[in-house]
Amino acid sequence: MYILSIPGSTFAPTALVEVFNLFRDERFKALDSAQIVLLAGEQPLRVLRYNGTLTVR
Repeated sequence: MYILSIPGSTFAPTALVEVFNLFRDERFKALDSAQIVLLAGEQPLRVLRYNGTLTVR
């Protein structure tokens, strides 16, 4: 399970593919990657932009 937070909203996708689907949402496209917090369980994952597209490292 993942916890994905942006200013004003929190999401609980169950699979990484759902995280990537959320990244295509307009709310995420407008944000700087530093404003996005992604946790896998309790482990933080780094969200960054690669060629303009949000991804996870």
